[in-house]
Amino acid sequence: GTAGKGVLRFHKQTGRYDPIGKSTRTVLDLCRGPDGIIWVGKQGGGYMKINPVTLNYSEDQRYQDLYANLPHATVTALFRDRDQNVWFGSWDKVLYRIGRNTGKEEVFKKNGAGTFQNDEISCFTEDAEGRLWMGGKEKGLHVYEPKTKRFNNFEYDPSREGTVSDNRINCLYTDRQGRIWVGTARGVCVNQPDRQQFVQQFLKSSSPNPVTVHDFFEDEHGTIWMGTSFGIFKKYPDGTITHQSIKYKGRPLQVGCFFKDEDGALFIGTNFSLFKYNTRTGVLSLLPNTEKDGVMYDIINSRVVSVIRDNINGNPVLLVSPYGHYLAYYDLKKQRWISRLDSSKIIERFNLKDNLIRRIYKTKNGTIWMATGKEGLASWTNTSTPRSSFIKHNPYDSLSIANNNVYDIAEDQMGNLWVSTSGGGLHYFNTKTKTFSQISASNNLVEGIAVDKRQNVWMISNGNLHRYDPLRKTHTSFRLPDAEKTGGVRGKVFCDSKGRLYVAGLNYFISFHPDSIVETKTKPNVYLTDFQIFNKSFSHLLSSDHITLNYQQNYFAFEFSAPDFTAGSIIKYAYKLEGFDRDWVDAGERAYVSYSNIAGGDYTFKVRVTNTPGNWSETQASIRLSIIPPYWKKPWFYIVSALILLLIIYAVYRYRINELVKRQTIRNKIAQDLHDNVGSTLSSISVYGQVARIYQQQHKENEQVQKGHELA
Repeated sequence: GTAGKGVLRFHKQTGRYDPIGKSTRTVLDLCRGPDGIIWVGKQGGGYMKINPVTLNYSEDQRYQDLYANLPHATVTALFRDRDQNVWFGSWDKVLYRIGRNTGKEEVFKKNGAGTFQNDEISCFTEDAEGRLWMGGKEKGLHVYEPKTKRFNNFEYDPSREGTVSDNRINCLYTDRQGRIWVGTARGVCVNQPDRQQFVQQFLKSSSPNPVTVHDFFEDEHGTIWMGTSFGIFKKYPDGTITHQSIKYKGRPLQVGCFFKDEDGALFIGTNFSLFKYNTRTGVLSLLPNTEKDGVMYDIINSRVVSVIRDNINGNPVLLVSPYGHYLAYYDLKKQRWISRLDSSKIIERFNLKDNLIRRIYKTKNGTIWMATGKEGLASWTNTSTPRSSFIKHNPYDSLSIANNNVYDIAEDQMGNLWVSTSGGGLHYFNTKTKTFSQISASNNLVEGIAVDKRQNVWMISNGNLHRYDPLRKTHTSFRLPDAEKTGGVRGKVFCDSKGRLYVAGLNYFISFHPDSIVETKTKPNVYLTDFQIFNKSFSHLLSSDHITLNYQQNYFAFEFSAPDFTAGSIIKYAYKLEGFDRDWVDAGERAYVSYSNIAGGDYTFKVRVTNTPGNWSETQASIRLSIIPPYWKKPWFYIVSALILLLIIYAVYRYRINELVKRQTIRNKIAQDLHDNVGSTLSSISVYGQVARIYQQQHKENEQVQKGHELA
C-alpha cells in the first residue's frame, strides 16, 4: 500500500513492482481475507478486493463520487479474525464487520453500555481467547468479547494504575507468549494475560473515606466476613458482596477482629470494646460489667486486634489485645474485665513489657505466643501464675530474631513457627531449640503471613504479595493489581477452609487459590550493555568476546541489563570476575559494577540474573578480559633482572676472589723472602758458631766470634 500510487505488487524474483488497478489514492491498510482475497482500505473510495492469482479486483463504483454521503468512505484499518470475519474501521468513527458466512455488513456504534464507543480505529489484533483488540485514535483501547458480544473501552487515566499510557493507539501486536503490545503516542504498554492471576474486588461504602480491611472470618456457610473501618462486608459463595454497618448506641464502629469461641459464640473486636454478636439477629451486646472497666469500655484511640480463649486460675477467660493497652482478659465465670488499670494483676503479675501486642496466637498443642511491637516474640506460660517471657534480638547471637518488631505468626505442620518482622523480614522459629533462622531472600518489611496446604509461606510486604517455598528455598514476588493506586495490599493474610487466601488493600480485597497461581518459569536473559574505562564508554569492545587493556586502564566498569517486560518484576543480579572475586557477588537490583587496581593477568567477567530470589538463571553473560601488566611486571623482565643480578653478584664474587688471590700471592712472596732471609741468617749464625767454638777451644778471640754475637 502506498501514498499516491495505490496498490503495488512486488515480484521478489524480478524485483519489479506491478500496479493493481488505476487508483492512485493512498492505501491505509491491507489484509488477507477469506479464501486468500486481499482487502485494501483506501483514503477515499471505500475498500477494494484483489484476487492475488488473477489480479482481478473489484471496487464499489459509488465511491467514485467524492461528494456522495456514503459510509466508510475512508477505511483506516482492516483485520481478519479467527472466524474469517473481516473487520474495519473508518473516518466516520464507526466499526464494521463483514461476516464470512453471510457476507453482510454489520455496523457497530455507540448505543449504551457495552457497545462500541465511537472512535476511529487505526489497528487490530486478536488474543489467545479470541478477543478482538482495537486501537482508537481518540478513546484508547476497545476490546470486543465474542462470547458476550460486548465491547469494553480502556482509556488513559492518570489517577489509576495499569491503564494505557495514552488514548491515541498507533499499533497493536500479539507475540508468541500471548502478550499484547500496545504502541501509543506516549510509548509502549504491555498487557500480559498470563500474569493477570489476581482480581480486585472493590468494597463500596457511603463514606468518602477509604475502606480499610482489618480482619477476615469464615462462617459455617462458607461466607467470608471482612471486618473493616466501616463495619462488616460479607462475600457470599455466589460472589455477591453486601455491607452491614455496625453501630453501638448510634455510633458507627470499626471492626478490628473476629473470634469464634468453642461454644459457637461469635465475638467482634471493635474500636469501642469487645462485643458478642448474634449472627441470627445481627445484634451486638457488651459483655456484662464492661462499662465498669476504664480500658475496655470505649477504648482510647485503638481497637481490639486479637482474641483467644484460655484459662487463668482455673477460670475460662477471653485473652484480649486492645492494641496499645497491654493485655486484658475477661473472666467468663466472674463476668468481669481485668485490664492494665490493675497493674498488679496484669503488668507485673504477667511480666508484660510491651503495650503493643499485635497478635495472640494459639498453636495446635495449646501453646500461646504473642507478636509484640518492641519486645520481639513473647511466649505465654500458663501455670498457676501465668507469665510472659520475651525472645528478643541479640546482636551477638546469629540464631536470635533479627528485629524485635514482630508483626504476625503462623504455624507449620511440624509445630514450628513462621514469624514476620517489620525490619528483619521473615524468620523460621524452631520451637524445640528456641532458635531463629532468618530468610535472607525475603524483604525486610513483612506484614501478614499464612501457610498454605503445600507449606508455602505467603506474606505481604511493601504492598505486594510474596511466596517463600521452604523446600526449594525460593522466594517469588507477585505483582497485584492496584487500579486506584492506593499503595497495594496491607495487613493480614487469611486462609479459608478450602485453602483460598485473602489479602486486602484500601477499598478492595483479592482472593485466590495458591494452586491456581502459575509461577513464571522463564528467566530473562542478561546482557552486557556498556563497558567503561575511567567513566568513559567503550561499549564497542563488548562486540568481541575478549577485551585487552594495558596496565594504565585498570579502572573499569561493566553495566548489564535483563529486559523483563513484566510490570513490577523484581530483577536481581550477581556477578563475578573470575581470577579476582572468590565467589559470586550479590548485586541486588544494582545493574553495574566497577573494579580498580586490578593486577595484570587474564580474567573472565560473568553476570547472572533472577526474577525469583534464590533461583538463578542457568544462562549467563560473560566476556574474557586481559590486562597487560607493565614491562617491569612481565616474566621476561624478572628473568632479565635476575640474570643481571646474578652477573653482578658473580662479578663481585670474581673481583673478591681475585683480590684475595692477589693478597695471598703477596703474602706468599713476603713469606718466601722472610724464609730465605731467616734461613740465610741462621746458616751464617751456625757457621760463625762453629768457628767460635773452634777458636774458643783454641782460647782465641777473634772477629768471627764478634760477628756471631752481632748476628745473634
